[in-house]
Amino acid sequence: MPAKVVVVGSLNMDLVTRASRLPRAGETLIGQTFSTVPGGKGANQAVASARLGAEVAMIGCVGTDAYGTELRDALLVEGIDCQAVSRVDGSSGVALIVVDDNSQNAIVIVAGSNGELTPASLQAYDAECCRQPRWSSASWRCRWRPWASRSGVAESWVRP
Repeated sequence: MPAKVVVVGSLNMDLVTRASRLPRAGETLIGQTFSTVPGGKGANQAVASARLGAEVAMIGCVGTDAYGTELRDALLVEGIDCQAVSRVDGSSGVALIVVDDNSQNAIVIVAGSNGELTPASLQAYDAECCRQPRWSSASWRCRWRPWASRSGVAESWVRP
């Protein structure tokens, strides 16, 4: 039986450019390449868990912009349950990343829709998952509370 993992976290579109070095304050550099890559700490953990064979559900928020659609679709391609990935008005989270020739980076994030994730978001998911046999096992419930207390999740987010 595969492990069951629920990830609560951020979904960002990473806007990645490579440059020979990181820019100094006030400086403009010419980049070598540019790409957009679905990311975010939470989404990355969800994808890694799914690729290792776990059944994964993601809890988070994406915006109503094109990035939101792309972020959610990227999770679905990986077989991740996205029922609790909410679409909220506005832009999705983004990370502006510059990577130099030595693989050092500088990152600026804009939380966007990630800032809309609230305890109510998790409670809505909690109610939904109780109706789905694959996520309502007693063993999942027993593991949820210790994880939450170790990770600093607010008590109101923790399943009773």
